[in-house]
Amino acid sequence: MSSDRPPPCFSGPVEFSFSGSRDAAKAVVARVALLPGHEGPSNIVHMGTSFCRGQPVGRSWSDQVDRARGGRAAPDRAPYVKKRYDVRSNDDAHRRGRSTGGARVEDGGQNEDAGGTLSAWPVAPRLRIERAPVLVEDHVHETLTACIQRACGLATSQPLVARTSTVTARVIGDKGSRSRAIVLRSGVGKKDVAILWVSCRDGLLCSCFGGTQNALFLSASSRSTKCVHTAAMKKALAASGVSIQTFRGRMRLRADAADFAVHDEYGSTILWAVLYKSVFSVVSFSSGNVPACIAPGCRRFRGRCGHVRVARHHRGPDGFLDVSTGTAPAVVKARLHARKHAGAQRAKMIDNEEEDEGVEKEESDTIRGVHDTDQAKLSSRVARNLLPCSSECEQGEVWTRTADWRALYMKRPPGPAAANAHSLKMLNQLYTYALGAGHIKDVRDVLVEPYCGSCGQRREERHEVVKEPGLLTTHHPSAPSLQVLVGRWECDAAECKRTVEYDGNEDAVFSLRRRNKDKRWLLFTRGLLDKLVSFIIAGRTTYTAATRHLSADVRSFCLRRQDVVKLGTAIIKTFEIPPESGRCPLCGPNPAFIVIDAQALGCSDPDDTTPLRPGENCPVLDIPASQLCLLEKAPLREAVSKVLRSSTALTASQVAALRTWHATVDAPGRPTPAAAAAKVFFHFFPLGEEQAAAPPPAANAESATNSSPTANADAPSTRKRRRSSMAPTLESAVRVDKDGKLVLGGKGPSPKKPVEVWSDRVGLCRPAFELYPLEEADAWCAARPFLHAMLTETICGMFQSFDEAAVELLANAIRIRGRSAWRHFSAAADGVGYVASFLGCFADDLDEDRLLRASVGEMLLKAVSIEKFVDRAYEEQAAKKSTLEAGWQNAKYCARWKGTPTPADYLDWRMEQKDLAALDDNDPLVSYEYFAGLPRVRPGIMDSEAAKRRVQYRGKDRHVADLEGEGDACNKAFSIKAGLTQGVFNVVCPHVITLGFRCLFRAESVGEALSIVLERFPKLPRVIFYDVACKLDKNAMRRVRPIMRAHGVRCILDRSHSITHTCSPIYMPDDSLGSTAGVATQAAEVSHSVAVVNRTSLAYMAPATYMVHKMVQVAFMNVRKQYRLSSDNSSGENDHVWLAPFFHTKVSHQCTRISSCSCKRQHSNDTSIEEEPNVEGRDNSVGAANDAAAASSAEAVLASSEPEAAVQLFPATNSDDVASRELGQSNLQQVGNGVAVASSVPAAIVSVVSDAAAVVDREDPSAPAGTYAFLEAGEAAVDGPATDADLGATGFVDLSSPVDEDVQVNGVAAGKDELDKFLHGWLLKEHERVAAGRLLLNPEPMDTQPLAREVLVFSQGLFKHPPAQPVRPRNKGRIHLTGADFLRLAGESWLNDELINSFVALINDRDQLLRTGRRLGAEASSLEVGRIVPRTRMMNSFFFSRLAPHPSRYNYEWVRNWGLKMGLDLDAVDKIIVPVNLAKLHWVLVAIDISKCLFYFYDSITRADRHGVVDVVRRWLGDEVRSRLGDDAVARWDVDSWAVRADPAWPRQTDAGSCGVFAVAAADCFSLGAPLLFSQKDIRTLRERIAVALFFDDLCVGDEVLSAFPVVDSPPGSDGDDEDDD
Repeated sequence: MSSDRPPPCFSGPVEFSFSGSRDAAKAVVARVALLPGHEGPSNIVHMGTSFCRGQPVGRSWSDQVDRARGGRAAPDRAPYVKKRYDVRSNDDAHRRGRSTGGARVEDGGQNEDAGGTLSAWPVAPRLRIERAPVLVEDHVHETLTACIQRACGLATSQPLVARTSTVTARVIGDKGSRSRAIVLRSGVGKKDVAILWVSCRDGLLCSCFGGTQNALFLSASSRSTKCVHTAAMKKALAASGVSIQTFRGRMRLRADAADFAVHDEYGSTILWAVLYKSVFSVVSFSSGNVPACIAPGCRRFRGRCGHVRVARHHRGPDGFLDVSTGTAPAVVKARLHARKHAGAQRAKMIDNEEEDEGVEKEESDTIRGVHDTDQAKLSSRVARNLLPCSSECEQGEVWTRTADWRALYMKRPPGPAAANAHSLKMLNQLYTYALGAGHIKDVRDVLVEPYCGSCGQRREERHEVVKEPGLLTTHHPSAPSLQVLVGRWECDAAECKRTVEYDGNEDAVFSLRRRNKDKRWLLFTRGLLDKLVSFIIAGRTTYTAATRHLSADVRSFCLRRQDVVKLGTAIIKTFEIPPESGRCPLCGPNPAFIVIDAQALGCSDPDDTTPLRPGENCPVLDIPASQLCLLEKAPLREAVSKVLRSSTALTASQVAALRTWHATVDAPGRPTPAAAAAKVFFHFFPLGEEQAAAPPPAANAESATNSSPTANADAPSTRKRRRSSMAPTLESAVRVDKDGKLVLGGKGPSPKKPVEVWSDRVGLCRPAFELYPLEEADAWCAARPFLHAMLTETICGMFQSFDEAAVELLANAIRIRGRSAWRHFSAAADGVGYVASFLGCFADDLDEDRLLRASVGEMLLKAVSIEKFVDRAYEEQAAKKSTLEAGWQNAKYCARWKGTPTPADYLDWRMEQKDLAALDDNDPLVSYEYFAGLPRVRPGIMDSEAAKRRVQYRGKDRHVADLEGEGDACNKAFSIKAGLTQGVFNVVCPHVITLGFRCLFRAESVGEALSIVLERFPKLPRVIFYDVACKLDKNAMRRVRPIMRAHGVRCILDRSHSITHTCSPIYMPDDSLGSTAGVATQAAEVSHSVAVVNRTSLAYMAPATYMVHKMVQVAFMNVRKQYRLSSDNSSGENDHVWLAPFFHTKVSHQCTRISSCSCKRQHSNDTSIEEEPNVEGRDNSVGAANDAAAASSAEAVLASSEPEAAVQLFPATNSDDVASRELGQSNLQQVGNGVAVASSVPAAIVSVVSDAAAVVDREDPSAPAGTYAFLEAGEAAVDGPATDADLGATGFVDLSSPVDEDVQVNGVAAGKDELDKFLHGWLLKEHERVAAGRLLLNPEPMDTQPLAREVLVFSQGLFKHPPAQPVRPRNKGRIHLTGADFLRLAGESWLNDELINSFVALINDRDQLLRTGRRLGAEASSLEVGRIVPRTRMMNSFFFSRLAPHPSRYNYEWVRNWGLKMGLDLDAVDKIIVPVNLAKLHWVLVAIDISKCLFYFYDSITRADRHGVVDVVRRWLGDEVRSRLGDDAVARWDVDSWAVRADPAWPRQTDAGSCGVFAVAAADCFSLGAPLLFSQKDIRTLRERIAVALFFDDLCVGDEVLSAFPVVDSPPGSDGDDEDDD
């Protein structure tokens, strides 16, 4: 593209490539033609990049223009590369001189030519828009780019900004060896620092706290580290203009680089950048002089690595107290004298004068009289919200106001009545007004339950109400209690016959169902009970303290503590805990990591409590541990272990075993694994010759004799002598007194004896310090763990969950290929820390010593092949005749439950068990375990052999854990004290969300932990963290090995307990950084620290009381943690935050008072419209909605000063009216009769009409309601008029977010700059423009083909939004979707009501468009080819919940108007689709095919309708027909005779959380009359397509939409994104 007349100042026009469309080019030319001409140098004009794609004009041209004007320096136009977390707001585009539309003059509002005339394009005023938050990641790219340029001798182009960067990058190095590295810092913690360098083999390496790979191991090859820092370095290198060869030449580390260390100060922290053995790292020292090295390969050395030694050497002997580099508190204080040293915190003291012991059994003041109905014959209590909804809060205010005003009335001024007549009259008038307005309650009204809590029968006039006095205590601090009337009645249902006493849920009141001494029923407001529960659960205190608090806070509260216990227990039992409270929003239903740990949080242990936990008998199979070891002989393993661990003298038998083993080193032929192990072991610990060891100290003589009975096995037997009471030597008589001083004699303990370390060994198997000096601790820290793991314990599971074929290839390459050839296959060992450390540390030795190399390869090959051996051994043992005759079910259990079962599979198994038919193992008070969001999917496993051993533990305080085979050195003592339960087994995710717990009525066992994992997780976690994971892994290997192998499960010790373990490095977390890096393995301990404070109050409770309190405690703790995870500031304090709004918005599916509650949560989809009389020929509710929409549109137009607003909201004859834009009119061809179609019709399109047909005939009776052209698309036509729910779909107003007051068109705010508030708002603008030209017929269901790369990148980016940040404006479903909502579309997470109802709105909107297209022209029907799309209406997710909140609580009156509000016309609909959320845990679908008189029931897990969902919908349809069409239509429709179809061939779910995706995908197919052709393998693609559809608020958006945009994931004004998403 070029100009016809070049500017006179230049030799020729400036030309650049153009890659936009033809229409975009015409638009650019048209805009350029409108620009004024000039004789002199013109102002620089930049066009918006929404028209074209390409780089800006070169910098030299701008420089020439600037010099010609004699003005300022040219602004920086360096390309901007989008970062991973781009949070640039719209004002960035203005600051950079790039507008999203139109042109802008950059150099001022006045030209500097001779004429001096003003420009036709004046500078727009600066927008005052709040800047978006800038994250740390946004600075990394610029900082690294500038650092690379400086390191390579180039001038940097980093712009100067007003805000100081939080990221620094500097080059450090050693002048002597020319070693260089880049230290990247974003904070002072060890997690905020990384050091990057180029290895001698040109690999880009990084040492950082989040890394998982051993840099020393990677430096042996040319591989690079995989972490976020190296990825950022590669991007910065590409943008810096420095070639990779130049960068490597400047930064390459020499092979003979000398060790060095340099330090730098960051605040109060001193960080040392250290090079040791070709690996850079950062070392820091704490205030206690404890070192920490961030290199992943050094993590396991715990401050003993070479980097620490080098840093200590450079610090010097007095480095801790050095003024410049010391970390002693006094030195730091002197260095930072300007900062005030924080004083020591006051010690917290908890001194409970009285505990709750025996409170439940004490005599109370409240009673149930002799004539009161037995509690077993009372109706059940109604479930209550865990946290109060808005309506409960409002009702509580009314009750407290009533008590306050009555108290005020009773305090009328004293004196004669005549004198106070006027005052009394005023009070009466005020009271009467407040009573009529509902501000106070009339206490003369009888409080009575409207429904039976057991069967759901509604109270009618025939039911006689018995009135009795009651006393209502409110949460008002000073008002007295209210005297009320309470009623009861008898339920006459045939299957019930219970007495219905007042419960109070609908009045926000709770009845204790006990009387006081005055025979009055005791009632309490919800606010008072919330105080009590908060004090007990959140405050984690006792009922005794809570009684004191409430009696002081509420004057009318006078219950004794034993009655307060009854009150608190009664209300807590009614709380309904939503399943969502027990599921982590980040981990989803199948967490990759879980932490299991038992907590000594017990309760009283009555003998009559027996939990029901069904399971199969799967004992430990007989697989000898010796066959799982590389060295099969136990004495030899003991000798090797003694050499590796200590310098204790070897026994004669151990010496003989070592000599025999050493003789196999020189055996001819291919060495056996044992011979290969001998070669490696004796390379580090040569056999040598025995030396006469110095006589041991006298203090150790006795212990050495007693601890080595094998050494004297061959000595002649002597007669036993009586042990003398006197110490044999003076050293053995030394004791420690109470002051810690050593004294001779006494009753104190013996002092600790010197530790015999391995490095002190002399003589036989002395360490080869001549090859590897002791000072080089890294070599020994790499060799000893490797030898320990390979030689002293079982090697089974070493490469579990890794690519065993790749490890086998590496082993063979080391064994048979030449030197250095194995380095190309080294990636296979990255995940096993001690193997990677060994190969990386001794890579050069392996290349030089062929025999050593072959021996190491043989050992690794044995470790891989042992897995196949164990598989065969397990199958043989499980299939043995003796095993089957004993009733062991190991093989059968693994065969059936090896995959990913569903709760329906477990129910099928349970129905097969005849002894479990009448028992409910899902009842927490039956099973004594609770997992809110994890239903059972497998039966548990039991060990009948271990149960026999438990009999031996009776009468003891603790027992030792069972040994899992030979060589099981780890141990744990489990408490079995009588009187209390043994605690709880907690299952916690790394984000400290407690997934569930199990009450332990017997001592903790490894088998029980394994059973919990199998029962609750369909897809087993990738890693299980447990304090005895070594035992858990070996127990699982012998019981359910096929299941563990199929799921790739690893058992690893948590970091807090791994310090005390001496087992194999296989189970150490720092040796498995590939699986544990970044995982909070101490999550269970954090959870324990919160719950342990409740130990005092819970310890004295009965098991049933204990369970309900523990369940609520866990739920409260989880909700608060979920709020933290969902907020923008996840690390901020939230103890001051009221959790009820968040709970009802994001956690609870519905209010439990749904049948009577007026809270906004129940009306989030316009369900609060009053019933209106029906007018013939028009649907009143929809008509009212239309009028409301039109009125609001008119008001918006009158309030607007821009003429374009009227064009957007009112019908017109141009192409910009609402109906045209709703139907996508653009580029039409006239067909006839005013109907326009596109010249080329794609496969899936919707019909569009011309301007002449834009106005719908309102008199047409066949036209469905809500289709008038002047309506806002997606508003009243779908959901009815606006309600208070528009403020956020909850009962609470979010004051932190702005209220959306702009009128919306097509679900997008019509405000000009409204979309600019969102990160991808420009995409919504582009989609609106592209959708305007769409002509579509016969839409297809969501495609299951993988998305195009551009769309895939964009959809995955939607999952990365901050949880609390809105992703798009309010959609057609009147819902604001946030990052937390879109995050549910990733992985296997549940879909919530917001996502389901947003999709419902899209289905109804698509149906509305299709109906409009059919009605607006007969020619449109000629275009329809293929199937006929049925007329469909889909109800929202709250419809069924309100229709039947409980199985026995059906009431049509609660949803009588919902059909009208959803635009349902029974005479003009073919299908009705109803989504159903069962128990807030599972989504199912009911589709009614009216044309075929058929019900479709779709459940992605099971085929059977076990909850009677279809019967409820059938009953509703009959009532709806009677209400809308009359009694004659009921007989004609005959709904009761319609069949139910549940096709077994329909798609089935095999994961744990995609039931919602299956439901909406099935609804999409049902609404279009298409078959259900998707499957489980398509779910990931469907989730991504749903995300894109919900973002654009359009089901018909295709892959071509995003691919047509200039840049997929970059807003206009940025120059693209070169991130490597692969």
